[in-house]
Amino acid sequence: MWLDAADGSTLTLSGSAVSSWVDRSGNGRHFTQADPARQPEAVSAAINGRTAVAFSQDHVRAATFDLGNQVGFFFVSTVTGTGALNRIDGLFDSAPGTVNVIRAFGGTWEWWSQSPGVSVAGDTGVTNLSAFVHSLAPSRSIAYFKNGAHQRTASNPSTTSAAWAGPTIGSINSGNAGWFTGRIGEVVIVQAAVSDTDRQKLEGYLAHKWGLTANLPAGHPYKANPPTA
Repeated sequence: MWLDAADGSTLTLSGSAVSSWVDRSGNGRHFTQADPARQPEAVSAAINGRTAVAFSQDHVRAATFDLGNQVGFFFVSTVTGTGALNRIDGLFDSAPGTVNVIRAFGGTWEWWSQSPGVSVAGDTGVTNLSAFVHSLAPSRSIAYFKNGAHQRTASNPSTTSAAWAGPTIGSINSGNAGWFTGRIGEVVIVQAAVSDTDRQKLEGYLAHKWGLTANLPAGHPYKANPPTA
């Protein structure tokens, strides 16, 4: 899945209100919002000169799809709100009552299915490039990288796979448990094992595109130049 607000052709707008955000990957995982009162806003020059989608008591949702046993979440966003729900730079959840999800919740990034779940604490920051690499081999684990630097890893013995039911960006439990206040520029979900090399290439691509290379650590292989392939 690939959402890219910098590509204006992927956003269906009424004025600046976003009713549809088209998946550029070709897999048809488009995010939509039919209710005008809950549509986020496209904001030009929102993140270092590029358009981003701004959320504030609104959200978009896609049809359920199976994430599989190995998956990486990569996204660029900026937080404009405060509180636990805005510690992760982009708020992702599922349809209310779903028991097998990957989501940002209460200041943590959580892979939650049947108890126990596994989660890593999020961080504050103005504009971040975030990566969460998930694996079910040999146990369920999440490795969290912020701006190209490893922050922490968590795991537990459970090996439940993760179908993302009613994927949602912008709210928890349709807003009943909270809203994300911030701007999201790009979201890439890789449904395969993500090696360190693959992760660093995606980080390099996103950092150079969104003007975040200064945030990458000194030893990052793509700090000076973007990947060529």
